[in-house]
Amino acid sequence: MRKTEKFYSLNYQFMVYGTELTVGAFAIVGYMMTMYYLVAEGIGEGLQPPVSYYYGAKKPQYIRQTLILAMKTTVIAGIAWFLLLTSFPSTLISLFNNSNSALTLEATQGIRLHLFAMFLDGFIVLATMYFMSVNQASKALLISISNMLIQLPFLYFLPKFLGVAGVWLTMPISTMVLSVVVGAMVWKDINQRCSSHDDSDLAPAQLIEE
Repeated sequence: MRKTEKFYSLNYQFMVYGTELTVGAFAIVGYMMTMYYLVAEGIGEGLQPPVSYYYGAKKPQYIRQTLILAMKTTVIAGIAWFLLLTSFPSTLISLFNNSNSALTLEATQGIRLHLFAMFLDGFIVLATMYFMSVNQASKALLISISNMLIQLPFLYFLPKFLGVAGVWLTMPISTMVLSVVVGAMVWKDINQRCSSHDDSDLAPAQLIEE
């Protein structure tokens, strides 16, 4: 799913439960999120060629090594960016606003509530790219659609109980839930590939022994 659809639905809820100040703060936080998302997409684009090659060459061990390296890089980058944002929020927010202190405070709160699971969004991007690279476009499409649909119940119920904070928390909580499912899908797929490859390597030796 593209970021624009996510931001559109969230922006609507901010208009319902928040104020003009909240919508402005969300725009700033959205720019911060987009900076990391572009990094994750870049890593994902770089992941596809080697994984596709190793898939064609039937080298699942190399696929796993490449995927793990990309995952580590993306997750570390996400965590580092969040820590930087929370350590120097005013400095980074001043790139977009340096005159409205109330907007700065609202955006600072938004960063803490909205971006703490940002690194998992990068993980989902890589998982989508991975499945596309190993000729499983249906799984990649399922993840993309799920990434949009899974936030809808959270977007409906959380603001009713938590107000505007519930809108801020919608995306990170839905991303955490989806990451559990996507992580299991990736883990199962790569392990099946490696185990089936190991079995095929053992088969000739077993025939010789017999």
